[in-house]
Amino acid sequence: MSFGSTKRRPRLHPAENFLLVVVAVHLCFLPWALGTMHVWSQSVSLALAAFSFSVALWPRIYKEEFSRNGRSFRLVVRHRLLTFPIFWIGAIFLCYVLVQALNPAWRRVADARYSWLVALSHAKWLPHGMETPFGMASPWRSLLVYGSAWMTACAVWVGFTRRKTLQILFTILAINAFALAALGIAERSLNADKIFWEWKPPASYFVASFIYKNHAGAYFNLLLSLCAGLAAWNYSESRRRQRTSSPSGLFAFFVMVLALIVIFSYSRAATVLMLGYLGFLLVLFVVKQLLSPNRSRRDIAILALLGALFGGSFLLGLSFLPTEKVLEHMDALATSYKSAMPNDRYLATRATLDMFRASPVYGWGAGSFRFAFPAFQRSYPVIYSMGNMRLYWEHAHNDYAELLAELGIVGTTLLAAGGVYYLTKLARLHFWGNSLSLLLFVGCMITLLHCAVDFNFYNPAILVTWCAFWPALVRWSKLDGTTGKGRQSSEAEARPKSQDRVCGPSA
Repeated sequence: MSFGSTKRRPRLHPAENFLLVVVAVHLCFLPWALGTMHVWSQSVSLALAAFSFSVALWPRIYKEEFSRNGRSFRLVVRHRLLTFPIFWIGAIFLCYVLVQALNPAWRRVADARYSWLVALSHAKWLPHGMETPFGMASPWRSLLVYGSAWMTACAVWVGFTRRKTLQILFTILAINAFALAALGIAERSLNADKIFWEWKPPASYFVASFIYKNHAGAYFNLLLSLCAGLAAWNYSESRRRQRTSSPSGLFAFFVMVLALIVIFSYSRAATVLMLGYLGFLLVLFVVKQLLSPNRSRRDIAILALLGALFGGSFLLGLSFLPTEKVLEHMDALATSYKSAMPNDRYLATRATLDMFRASPVYGWGAGSFRFAFPAFQRSYPVIYSMGNMRLYWEHAHNDYAELLAELGIVGTTLLAAGGVYYLTKLARLHFWGNSLSLLLFVGCMITLLHCAVDFNFYNPAILVTWCAFWPALVRWSKLDGTTGKGRQSSEAEARPKSQDRVCGPSA
């Protein structure tokens, strides 16, 4: 016999638990697999995404122990998928890239010294692409990456029905990012010349498991925003529920470590954006404390002590790492802004926009940039050659210009439509009232800013993680219940028709 309330939260459904494991393994795998920049890792990513997508679509039988209202029912998830606009936008976009692959307008031909393009007969009224080596870049290779991002986003939207699931996923990703940052700090401290002290990358500017320093900076900035959001949300929850402790201090420590690795990635753009984000965090925190009616001197003293502790730890970390190299890069950044010499990335963007204007509607085809760009690069001698050596550009270092050139107006409009959907959905949910949603949203926008000066969306570890965060953001804002819209039952929204429910003991 028991007294008082026996109300408890229902357990996570086994199918949702299994999906959580698959999605977490996938998203943790991406950065460790050298940023998923190779065919083998992209193939593994696609397989994991397809598996998570299929797991998310399994029908679920909710017995009393998994149900909030204590009644059994059968959850049919197809309605949630079919009413998810990103599912349709992504499916159309993938079909668009598939048509580009099946309708090549050019073929890359190469001999021992040179390579050139040969025009092919094709249907001009259809989207067209290039017939290029799969191992280098091609529409088929692009389908691997885009398909992985699309299926992962759909799996998160369809399969995650509880806030607890998202909280566990976010925590796993934060721990994974901390471990990756610790690896990077160890490499910098020990002057490692190989990734994992085993694999020699093609260039010396690797960070942790990322081959390219700017990709590392962009990824760690994105995960830094997640850790900041988790720290702020756990702190707010502990105060609201009057708990004596919370993991907010641990996530704040993660933020400090990720900030260190961004600085020592030597990525100038990532460092500037990270400092701007931390400044935004500081202003937001001070304003929130000043406006809080429940603040006390004790709280302020504890926060000041924690700030001093983390600040001291941050300075101590700087003392153990090669700070002089960071100062050299920051000085180079300031010098480049003052210089009157033309910037090579600015000229590359101009040449890429010339490429776009040559085929504006359908573009040149996904993965075609490096093969079509030389014809337009010639008009800008500064970025075409250096002495007797011709400069080779794999990417434009401006994702928006490169996506326009490859996908044309039609393809980029589809991508923009997905962004408009997410922004509209989040605005309706008043996401800014939830600390985790707000801080992660700002982190995602910082990634967009960084893409204007680099090719971060051509790194699958960044792209797939970034795409997975958007449906998770919407689900979190809806399920957490601190945004003013109230916590909504995911069970209720998943029952489109009465015949989809099976009530009673037999369920």
